[in-house]
Amino acid sequence: SFRLNDELGDFRPFTWQGFKLDLRYTYIKEVKEDVHHSVLRNVERAKSEGYDFKVDTVDKESIQKNLDDFSNYGLTKWAYPKYHQLFEQLSSIEYLKSFNIYLEEQLVCSNIVLLDKNARKLSTLLVNKTSHKNATSYLYKETIDWCADNGYQFIDYCGANDESIANFKSYFNPYLSPYYLVSYAPYKNLANNVELKIKTAIKRIIG
Repeated sequence: SFRLNDELGDFRPFTWQGFKLDLRYTYIKEVKEDVHHSVLRNVERAKSEGYDFKVDTVDKESIQKNLDDFSNYGLTKWAYPKYHQLFEQLSSIEYLKSFNIYLEEQLVCSNIVLLDKNARKLSTLLVNKTSHKNATSYLYKETIDWCADNGYQFIDYCGANDESIANFKSYFNPYLSPYYLVSYAPYKNLANNVELKIKTAIKRIIG
């Protein structure tokens, strides 16, 4: 499956060729816009509790942390090696960075992000999860500040379809943007074509 943004407009050629389109949503954050005051309060609490934000190169620890978090949403362990390889390759050509929150040198929260310098957009790639209260708010706010300092104007939070996650992201004052998740099942498409041909033939027989 792959993702197509709503700007494409006409998706009929995909459906004509047997692709399945599922409407989804993401949140886009304009870096210049403010965040909810409760986020700022949570950030101050995180700082007072000793949390530390760092921008790092993507390494095995940050990849493992992100994949472990994402496994709570259906990622299987057998897929880990492929993700490790992909992230390491993208990091080597400076498309990825790891935005991390530490507590006493222990990695407690992490976002691997994709950098699009041409579009001036940063995209989060996976869903992070932590039991450390306020750490995620701190991570997201520091990411916004980093973007402002480095010329990035937009953040794609890559998903607003899970209710609890969407509610959290909404506190950063993003706007909702639709996209389509496009998938193709060749055997199912073949079966549908056969069924259509049979129905057409029957209609011809019975008039």
